[in-house]
Amino acid sequence: VGFANADTATESETHVGGTVSLAAGGGTLTVGMGQASLNAGTATSMGATYAMSLDADTSLSVGYNNTKDAALNSTTTELNLSRALGGGTSVFLDVENVSGSGTAGTAFAIGSTFSF
Repeated sequence: VGFANADTATESETHVGGTVSLAAGGGTLTVGMGQASLNAGTATSMGATYAMSLDADTSLSVGYNNTKDAALNSTTTELNLSRALGGGTSVFLDVENVSGSGTAGTAFAIGSTFSF
């Protein structure tokens, strides 16, 4: 749970939010919500992520988020699959879809990471 407030001569902002995580079906489910009150209006964001290991070297996470303010209402769904190959090397696939008001579309990323 978090809270922040900022007041200046021209603006006042208040942010509040929280998350909760729990073990579910061999993985972890995290659910969160946040709200920001600005001079231009209120924005609310709610989302959930489920992450799990498929085996010793492979992990999967799926996330969903909805953000709504006075002008926009957008939904983001993301899937991430990664696999460790050994020796500090791993490969990943990340797919993100954004729909609703504003910029919508789907992005794909396939790549590898190296750790020393």
